[in-house]
Amino acid sequence: MAAAACAAAFMIGAKAYYVLDTRLPDMKNRNPIVELPIPAIPIIKTIDKIQLQILKKLITCNRHMSNRELREVIHISPQKLSYHVKQLSKKGFVSTQRGFDKMTTRGEIVRDTRILDISITNAGRLAANMVII
Repeated sequence: MAAAACAAAFMIGAKAYYVLDTRLPDMKNRNPIVELPIPAIPIIKTIDKIQLQILKKLITCNRHMSNRELREVIHISPQKLSYHVKQLSKKGFVSTQRGFDKMTTRGEIVRDTRILDISITNAGRLAANMVII
């Protein structure tokens, strides 16, 4: 239980405390509450509103999306989307793959390499649920 509390505190950047047993003889004159040193996760604080929108949209759609689909639902320019997806990819919150399979009018499946396939990672899901802007 204590390990889970420490891990949760680490993930959200909260303070964690440990309560010492006051029944022990060497605890008579000591404060029983000890703050545990929890390092902050500065990368989560670098997510801005647009990046959070991208992560939330990928979560709600529950599938990978093309850059065109994502741009249409978030209503931002292609350049802005490209920038934010690259930033999220560097942080490990999304994974990208160049190319997207699509069906031609003749029924053939071809890979369009102009399109970027974007999917959310587990770290991205966690970050999206932890960030409050």
